[in-house]
Amino acid sequence: MLTHSLVELQSSFMSGAFLPSSMVQLSLRRMELLKRLNMFVTECPTLAMVQGRESDTRYREGRPRGALEGVPIAIKDNFCTKDLKTSCGSLMLDNFISPYNATVVQRCRDQGAVIMGKTNLDEFAMGSGTIDSYVGPTRNVWGGGVSYKL
Repeated sequence: MLTHSLVELQSSFMSGAFLPSSMVQLSLRRMELLKRLNMFVTECPTLAMVQGRESDTRYREGRPRGALEGVPIAIKDNFCTKDLKTSCGSLMLDNFISPYNATVVQRCRDQGAVIMGKTNLDEFAMGSGTIDSYVGPTRNVWGGGVSYKL
């Protein structure tokens, strides 16, 4: 399921062949498997499961909110996410909790996307290799010493 397109996922969710909460669980397992790559600054497993179950309900009731309903997404840590830490890869903002969602985050949520967490980046997005983050560099899946299969 993790390699399916959005159209295939939505079709599986609509038919009941697969539930958004199951997709969230698969994604959480993948996040755990790849933890050594240091991709996430903030992980939101509880929030993701709650949002996944809410998506399950909306699909069962035939009222999905949009094309992203039940689809797990990760948000770059320089986009504000309401009630979640937004550090922009900087120790200076390590304890900043945004009181609002950035427009892109709100639009994804309005379409039913499930937030899995916030991804690592260079401090204030001033770089291209994710090597200057206060939580350490992100490692490349292809050269990070982690077995990985698509």
